Amino acid sequence: MGPALQVEAVQGEVKAVEALVNEWANKSLQTSNNTTQNHLVALKQAKDCMQQLKETEAEMSEKATLLEKRLAHEHAEVQQLTETLEKVQGIEKSLPPQIDAMKENISSLQQKANTAKQGIELSLQEKKALLENLQTIKVDFFRNRLGLRFDRSVSGVLRLVFTHIDKNDHNREFAIGIQVLDDTEQLYVVRECSPQVAGLDDLLATLNETNDLQAFVLAVRGKFKQLVEAQPGSEQ
Repeated sequence: MGPALQVEAVQGEVKAVEALVNEWANKSLQTSNNTTQNHLVALKQAKDCMQQLKETEAEMSEKATLLEKRLAHEHAEVQQLTETLEKVQGIEKSLPPQIDAMKENISSLQQKANTAKQGIELSLQEKKALLENLQTIKVDFFRNRLGLRFDRSVSGVLRLVFTHIDKNDHNREFAIGIQVLDDTEQLYVVRECSPQVAGLDDLLATLNETNDLQAFVLAVRGKFKQLVEAQPGSEQ
């Protein structure tokens, strides 16, 4: 083999070796790049994991703080309930004597009330008897001094009959009949007047305003007396 061929052969081998070296270098570079990329990815994942761990730690710390506060609050409530229970138990122990005292007070008040009631009933009976006596005296006064009697009809008309008005005839009767109404604003109405007298409407209006029956009776008797005195031949 000549020198030229040897050089070419060497150059070919060098190129082959160079190609192998380049291929190895490229593969090594690619491997290095892949390793670097993987390292960066792993590093990012590690940072993300650390961030998550920090957030989880903060969340757990906050929950622990809230739990501690809740436990403290519940402990205070338990303490308060315990104190309340002790007070209730103390009240329960003192209730029987208080109840006995209240029963005694109630019994005493009932006795006083019964005594007062008896006194009131007696007082009412005495007043009723006194009113009945006064009513009897009043009726006797009208009958004996004014010659008045009261006649009540079945229809509810109260008839007032006067005598001792006409000096010429003491037994002559003068009558007026009145009735009480419950379903109207007017308390009294006149159903009869014998003989008729002037001014009766005014007397009736006054009676309905004042409800003074005694004054009405005296006024009507006065009207009858005026009527008799105005008649010819009557004694003055």
